Amino acid sequence: MVSDGGAFTNTEISTISGPPEDFADYKDIEPVVEESLGNNQTMYLIVATSGTTSPEPKLGLLSHEAAVNRSRLLSYDKPDNRFLSLVDFEFIGARQNYIRCINSGAAFILNELLTPDNLADAVLELNINYIACARVHADSLVQISTEGVCLFPQINALRVSSTIIPDVSRREYMEKLTPNLYVGFGISETGMVSLAGPESIRNTPGIVGSLTPGNSAKIVDDAGAPLPPGEIGELFIKSEGTITNYIDPAGSHSEDLRNNWFDTGDLAEFTDSNALIHHGRKDDLIIFDGINIYPAQIENVLYRHPAVVEAAAFSIPSVSRGEEPHAAVILNEDLPMFELMRHCRSWLGVRAPVHIERVSKLPKNAAGKVINSELRLLVASARKN
Repeated sequence: MVSDGGAFTNTEISTISGPPEDFADYKDIEPVVEESLGNNQTMYLIVATSGTTSPEPKLGLLSHEAAVNRSRLLSYDKPDNRFLSLVDFEFIGARQNYIRCINSGAAFILNELLTPDNLADAVLELNINYIACARVHADSLVQISTEGVCLFPQINALRVSSTIIPDVSRREYMEKLTPNLYVGFGISETGMVSLAGPESIRNTPGIVGSLTPGNSAKIVDDAGAPLPPGEIGELFIKSEGTITNYIDPAGSHSEDLRNNWFDTGDLAEFTDSNALIHHGRKDDLIIFDGINIYPAQIENVLYRHPAVVEAAAFSIPSVSRGEEPHAAVILNEDLPMFELMRHCRSWLGVRAPVHIERVSKLPKNAAGKVINSELRLLVASARKN
């Protein structure tokens, strides 16, 4: 596909054959030029999205120009930083962390030999002062922490991103891992969008911070009109690091990139200081008897209960009520579900889930995000049994 003034058209995308069997034949390989990006841009990488809202991840084309922009938009400009990323190099975010560190003269620590058991000692021995991870990693670190003892008291920053971080988890990270917690919000199509520091995290529930350099954002209602601070709407991002287009012959995702504003599909609001508060995916919004219910509202309340280890809220269609709010939980003790239901009703009233199912695990993708389509099937199967 080629972008021409906002209109997308299909073009043939070239393919590259596999490598030769004989090493000597490598010298005869002809270079392949991919011209599908347009505007004289060359392709740097094919970026896979999270795949939580579609059967398969969407594939986007990231140009060299956009990749360079991503590398400088969130620069670690302190040469004395010793940076550790717990995110696998399979993900573009981990590779961008590496490039940013190299560009700024910082040290990037490879983590192949690190395990939860030796991580705390390694951080101390290697003088690591900046750690980036996903929520799944932070939750694992909490499990190995000692009650009343901060696991990484000496580091300058622990940056957690990749999915919504409940407020109760944020407080737990600051208490058990480090007070220097940063929460980032980014998407595969644009890279890092915003970053919240310790002070704003302590003072504002759900905040994901101020926009990083090179990013613009707008929040609009269903008619596309901009919304003022304090009102929740759909989040659009304009970024110098946005993918050029999708590899999609049908063009079904092309309009996500319309008018240079990327439709994130996320719901958010601005604070009075123009920081972002993230409320989750628009597709995940539950409309129950005409009431808007955000899954994060239910999950935050469930996490307040000491027996809840993990929680995920989702909707199930209802003929008479639109969508019913449901939840799945992992517990650390036997607990009657009616007690959890009562706990939720005391906090949420009519927004409480109509059913809570105890499960042994939540289906997640490689980035640690819950896959709602699989969760619905899991809960439906459990209820039948």
